[in-house]
Amino acid sequence: MESLLLPLLTAIIGGLVGGAVAHYFATRRDIAVKRREVIHSNLLEALDDLDRSNSNRPDAELKRIERVIYRIYVFGDEPLIQMTKKMVDQFVSTNEADTTEIMVALRNRIRSELKLEPLSEGFKYLTILPDLRNPTKASRE
Repeated sequence: MESLLLPLLTAIIGGLVGGAVAHYFATRRDIAVKRREVIHSNLLEALDDLDRSNSNRPDAELKRIERVIYRIYVFGDEPLIQMTKKMVDQFVSTNEADTTEIMVALRNRIRSELKLEPLSEGFKYLTILPDLRNPTKASRE
C-alpha cells in the first residue's frame, strides 16, 4: 500500500503544480493579448478622430479613400505602402487612380492571414454609375 501511495501523491502534487503554472502563464498571455487589443483599438480610434478633425471634405467617397490611404500607411507592409504611394501620385497627377493592384494585394494579405488558399486571378468588378441605372439617360455610341 505504501508503494502505491508515494507515486500517487507525487502525481497529484505534480499535476497541481503543473496546472497552477500553466494557469499562471495562460492568464498572463490573455492579459497581454487583451491589453494589446485595447491599446490598438484606442490608438485606431484616436487616429480616426484626428483624421476626421483634419479633413474638411464634405464628399463621403473622398473621405473613405483618405481613410483607406492612412490605414494602409499605418497597418500596411512595405510593398502595400509603396503601391499606395504610387496610387496617390497617380491620382495627384491625373485625378484618377487604378486601385486594382492594391485591392489584389489586400485580398491576398487577408486570405493569407486567414490561412485561405491563394488566388492567382485579379479582380473583375462592376461599377454602376447613376446615369446607367436609367436606360433612357444612358448614351449608346
